[in-house]
Amino acid sequence: MSGDPSTRFTIDFVDGCWFALNNPDHDRVADIAGEHTDERTPIIPWSWNGGSNQIWRAEAV
Repeated sequence: MSGDPSTRFTIDFVDGCWFALNNPDHDRVADIAGEHTDERTPIIPWSWNGGSNQIWRAEAV
């Protein structure tokens, strides 16, 4: 893998098609700030807590 280490992540499946985006050390995941659903809500690194704001799924648009 190449590039800036701060942009690297791994995909770990949580349940079926749902997954978490983890940093290489698995101590932070991609998290939607404040569990908001508004467009442009910041995505921040946060410790895993299993909340719905930390699991993702791919969807065709």
